[in-house]
Amino acid sequence: MEKIKQQNKEILARFAEQKASIHRLWNIEEESAHLLFMLVLIRQAKYIVEIGTSNGYSTFWLAAAAERTGGTVHTIEVDDQRFNLAKANLKNMENIRQYNAKAEDILADFAAGIDFLFIDAGKPGYREYLALLEAKLTPGAVVIADNICSHPETTAPYRKYIENNTAFYSQVIHLNAGLQLAFFRRR
Repeated sequence: MEKIKQQNKEILARFAEQKASIHRLWNIEEESAHLLFMLVLIRQAKYIVEIGTSNGYSTFWLAAAAERTGGTVHTIEVDDQRFNLAKANLKNMENIRQYNAKAEDILADFAAGIDFLFIDAGKPGYREYLALLEAKLTPGAVVIADNICSHPETTAPYRKYIENNTAFYSQVIHLNAGLQLAFFRRR
């Protein structure tokens, strides 16, 4: 992790500056970003989908891991300003495909074979996002949702679905805003 931080000081400083100065940037915390990085490596994920790019901080960490697995990150951001900010921030990373759209409008068009899914967008939509992608997950796919503890009411339908669905093993991790980690074991 330290080597990546040293090699990418400029972009990481830019992310920190943007988070401090621009309202409505919802970046995950550093510890959560590092956990995503490690989980992509452990899973050896190649087809990564992120719902909620913001300015690209979590995308950066997903893509940094995907560089080591030969993977590609497909990331969706609905807000034009955040999409453009992320595009500028991530311009030197070739393994990222960015989409400026409402996730629910384009997820049905994604191909099957998703082996890593990170959800960090409009909390009431978590359940719908998963519904649109569940049939496209590979056995052994990792599914992570952020803000599970910080937004318990709005993420409740998602949490209940994951916890009661026999296709998933899941665990809430009380790290930062709270992450729900799930392992898709197939139906």
